[in-house]
Amino acid sequence: MSSHHIDTIPVRAVESGAPAPLGATIQPGGVNFSVFSKDASHVELLLFDDPNGQPPTRVIPLDVSHHRTYHYWHAFVPDLTIGQVYGFRAHGPDAPERSLRFDGGKVLLDPYGRAVAVPEGYDREAAKRPGDNAAVAMKNVVADPTRYDWGRIGRSVGPSLRPSSTSCTCAALHGTPAPALQPPNAARMPA
Repeated sequence: MSSHHIDTIPVRAVESGAPAPLGATIQPGGVNFSVFSKDASHVELLLFDDPNGQPPTRVIPLDVSHHRTYHYWHAFVPDLTIGQVYGFRAHGPDAPERSLRFDGGKVLLDPYGRAVAVPEGYDREAAKRPGDNAAVAMKNVVADPTRYDWGRIGRSVGPSLRPSSTSCTCAALHGTPAPALQPPNAARMPA
């Protein structure tokens, strides 16, 4: 078994960043990350060199006094660019009676992220088991939507989607996967 070196980036090497926009936003000189979590006591930004089975190569602890505005956790990381693989860990109470199930060992997707990398060994069930799931969890990838070639899709994507053919999956910084949401049958439009 190979050992992996994990660097913890000192808070002083990472700028405070901005709470908006949410997600990973490319800016001159780096990337701004912002995510909402009302109940987290602290959040870590995880940077990966590879989405396939690697532990994070850098862990950026987000300090509540420098990287939190209201319920938004944010940081600007210099020298990052398109293609950076990342995720979060959120720490907080495990209080099922309050619908809070934080597990600081789980890699969480950025619900505001624009791209996702699925590792070859992806295992959704690992989120339910105790322990770290970094090797088998989906991760986000920093993307620039202005560089996407929409081609023939254009503006027709939004209006042409019907509720009967779509679903929305929510990712929350609670560590508990949310089911796909679909409108009730009465609310569905005919095909």
